[in-house]
Amino acid sequence: MKELRKPVETLNAGGQGVEVSLSRAFDQSMENESEAESLLTALAAGMPELREGPAQPKKVEPPKVNGHSRDKKRSAVILLNGVASKSQKRAAHPPQEFRKIGRYVIEQEIGKGACGSVYRARDPKLDRPVAIKTVRYRFGQPGSDIITLKEKLYHEAQAIAKLNHPNIVVIHDVDEDHDLCFIVMECLDGADLRTFLDKEHRVEWDRAVSLMIQACNALHYAHRLGIVHLDIKPSNLVLQRHHNNLKLTDFSIDKSAVRPPISNNGESGAHLYLAPEQRSGGPVDCRTDIFSLGVVFYEMLTGETPCLDESIASPARSIAKKSYMPPSLQNIELPVEVDEAVAGALAVNPKQRYQTADEFREALVKLQTSVLLI
Repeated sequence: MKELRKPVETLNAGGQGVEVSLSRAFDQSMENESEAESLLTALAAGMPELREGPAQPKKVEPPKVNGHSRDKKRSAVILLNGVASKSQKRAAHPPQEFRKIGRYVIEQEIGKGACGSVYRARDPKLDRPVAIKTVRYRFGQPGSDIITLKEKLYHEAQAIAKLNHPNIVVIHDVDEDHDLCFIVMECLDGADLRTFLDKEHRVEWDRAVSLMIQACNALHYAHRLGIVHLDIKPSNLVLQRHHNNLKLTDFSIDKSAVRPPISNNGESGAHLYLAPEQRSGGPVDCRTDIFSLGVVFYEMLTGETPCLDESIASPARSIAKKSYMPPSLQNIELPVEVDEAVAGALAVNPKQRYQTADEFREALVKLQTSVLLI
């Protein structure tokens, strides 16, 4: 600031040299906006004529820098005659309103799928964090079809909201906003199994068995109420942080009504978890979920799905021919008893699978016991 003493003396002398000397002060100020603003504040502190401004200020063309006007820079720095700096103008404007879905304030997108997105949000009415999954209606459908679809979605959502189980995510609300339906759920503190497997590749077999038992408990409870999930995959199994607890999510109403037809690319490999009857468009029931859970179990144990060919049709054929490698051969650390437990879930014929999720659970408990006794 020593080099600015001469301009300050000139300014203190008063008279018509104020505007010119001030311009010289700008020329010697630093390019940084905040430092320049501090400099001008310091200059004006001992100079009442600058704070109050001249009675009849002269119009002076702004100095040029490399042929360009300095108006932009001066407007960012000068605080004379009530002209606010850019930083002060920014502070004067309130922040833009957060995006909302219904009454819920969206904080962050945490997931995205083929038919919608998942957001972390806040319920301002109850002041609690929530998760919101949106389900977008298909475009191009006649209005009557959309009405029928909405009625079906709400009917199924009401049934899903009644699920009350420690291993199933809690549903708080279901509503619609413009062209989408949204489901409000509890906000879980943890990460989904897909994220875990992408990082760790596989799960220790005893922990995998424990988590699968919890998943079977959740499915058995839902199946008894007549609700089939039909989208069992790692991203819909959430491992809660600091707890060896699993939550099953996304009993997402009628997926066939809102999701585009499955392609060979699938939704992040989601087709790999579909049962053969889903692929062929046949009838589905609780045994469909058991097959999908068996594929997830296999991947947890080995780090791979049981089908090496990732086309849409061939995985079912490879399983039908028993061509997938038994888990204990994929991962030599596994006890051979694991193979039988997995095979009961992956039978291509639904009649040869576990008939209920509780049967699958019993096989897993038996596996735990037999290995511990060896």
